[in-house]
Amino acid sequence: MMIKAKRREAQRRLLLFSGARPAIAYGTLLFVDLFNDSDGVGLDAHTPDLDLAGNGWVEQAGTWEIQGDTLELQDQVVADYAATVDIDRTTDFEVEFEITQISLIDHNIQLLLRYVDSSNLIRLLLFEGGDWDLQDTGGGDGLFANGAGLRLVVGSVVRVRLEANTFSVYHNDVLQGSGTSSSHSAATTIGIRDRDVDEVVQTRFDNFIVRE
Repeated sequence: MMIKAKRREAQRRLLLFSGARPAIAYGTLLFVDLFNDSDGVGLDAHTPDLDLAGNGWVEQAGTWEIQGDTLELQDQVVADYAATVDIDRTTDFEVEFEITQISLIDHNIQLLLRYVDSSNLIRLLLFEGGDWDLQDTGGGDGLFANGAGLRLVVGSVVRVRLEANTFSVYHNDVLQGSGTSSSHSAATTIGIRDRDVDEVVQTRFDNFIVRE
């Protein structure tokens, strides 16, 4: 019953995503993944709900699987792991995901933006205490925006809107702050990164949405 209810809610959210919301400027869906699939299906074998660019997920590092209609990292060695998708857009889009199970002990969750490789990208880092950083790695800007008070709980929706070279960070539709960086401006790949710390409870991601 819980899975059916979750699927109904996911479908309802997908309908909302395709319509107008006051806090959101964009409405054309580019990529949607509600991660509705059989438990144990690898991310590289999973088909997103909508993928206009047609590139699908790439497991850059680590083993990612569907568990309980969510995305979960499966590795048991302490390291950073990433999964990415090429959306064929460089700017003027927004990406969001939902946290449905959380473990932030001694590590952070990252939303990857303008991903070139593991050393050259722009990323949003979300820390256990509620701090967040917008950071350019492998470029000239380094840390170009940060803030506090973004405390992740089950059901938190994190969103980044990219307009030209300005990155705006939202938590549950509330603007947290923004920063500007022109680094890696030709990159069209985005994604998520998590760090396995050999815990029983792992962070689970859901409702990964990209709009133009």
